Amino acid sequence: MGFKTVQCMIDSMDIVQSLLHRDQAYLHSHASYLFDIFSLVDKPWTVNFLWIARDRNCSADALAKLGASLVLPAQH
Repeated sequence: MGFKTVQCMIDSMDIVQSLLHRDQAYLHSHASYLFDIFSLVDKPWTVNFLWIARDRNCSADALAKLGASLVLPAQH
């Protein structure tokens, strides 16, 4: 089955604007990540990008920091 609509809340207005204006994304310092996101967005579903205040996004921020601190085993 899967999801048909995904809502992505982001606490960086700069990133939200870059995602909403693809034609300018190549200018962004994180363009390679934006293009990875675009490849996911182009799947058969609807993705809405919304800005959220950083203080309302603390749970996601904590999970991202936790994930960034993990050491993953080497893949062969």
